[in-house]
Amino acid sequence: MAAPPGRDVGLGALGSCFESQHQLGSLALIYVHVLAVYYGVSYYLHYVSPQRHTKNVRSPAATQPEAQTERDALRAVFPLAIKALCLWGAHALHTCGWGIMSDGPILASWGVVDLLKAAATVLALDFFHDTWFYFVHRWLHTPTMMRYVHYIHHESRVPSAFTGYSFHWFEAIVMFGNSILEIFLFPMSAKLQYVYELWAIVIHIGGHCGWEIAPHIPTAGYILWWATGGWRRSQKLLNNVHHHDLHHAHPRCHFSLYFTHWDSLLGTMHESWGKQLEQENQAGGSVSFKTRAS
Repeated sequence: MAAPPGRDVGLGALGSCFESQHQLGSLALIYVHVLAVYYGVSYYLHYVSPQRHTKNVRSPAATQPEAQTERDALRAVFPLAIKALCLWGAHALHTCGWGIMSDGPILASWGVVDLLKAAATVLALDFFHDTWFYFVHRWLHTPTMMRYVHYIHHESRVPSAFTGYSFHWFEAIVMFGNSILEIFLFPMSAKLQYVYELWAIVIHIGGHCGWEIAPHIPTAGYILWWATGGWRRSQKLLNNVHHHDLHHAHPRCHFSLYFTHWDSLLGTMHESWGKQLEQENQAGGSVSFKTRAS
């Protein structure tokens, strides 16, 4: 691999780069960003937004007790530190000349070609993250991993926004490790990668929040859904809050993150999923959470 101008990609230089005061300062700043995004958005989705979207909120019988919400919020502190550490590691590797990311802006210009390139990169990242999440998630549901690691996350059978990163430290390592791998796979701007990873936190929070935010979920898949005029048949291809809620109610199904193709292809789709979408389309509204545990 050719090193960028002025960069040494040797292992010795890599060690010095990681030890630099500048990089350690970056780690603290990244952790602040991660904490602010996670707890700021979680607070909004859990305490503010449900008051404005009462039609789509779970029934009171399916609402997480406040004590569990506080527990999940506290448990997320260490996994968020690991998330920050992975982002810092990706940033440090890039700074030291590793990977194929660039130092340019998120968009080189507002021209059509650059907009399409950025959109294609985000879509590719979504597919990459969805695939990583699905297979790692299924592995976490093997008997040993479920018994010693993933059980923590599933103690919240009725999740809340704060449940998103309420899990074991080892799960955090394997889930967030893809943020380091992707710097070697996608020729994107380092700034785009950082913003994307922060936005991924929002998506994870939203998937547990307790009220249906689809189709107002700004993932690449839902942007395409908007672009096609809300094509109803495409709904079955896209994940939403109800999709992941079913996973917490029925842990042997629904392992995906953004899309549903892996669940469909590998037989992990819950039988009620298609029926719920049909009911939603017939009613012209959102899926009711009153049947989430059925």
